[in-house]
Amino acid sequence: MTDTPRALRRILGPGEQELSCEECFELLDSYVDLEAAGVDAGQAMPGMWPHLLGCPACADEHDALLELVRDDERSR
Repeated sequence: MTDTPRALRRILGPGEQELSCEECFELLDSYVDLEAAGVDAGQAMPGMWPHLLGCPACADEHDALLELVRDDERSR
């Protein structure tokens, strides 16, 4: 089953400026750290969230890294 809204966003693209994949991978650690700390990472790093919505590879990397960070925090 597909996530239709996400699929449509990928087709239509973001309504705002987004980062490139290269920029995304350079900043992803910091973005995930902000998210894990409860900070509005999208506001702190404009362009990241629109990119993650439209790029399955970067979104997968983000999701895996966020899960890893949260698992690490729970194990402390």
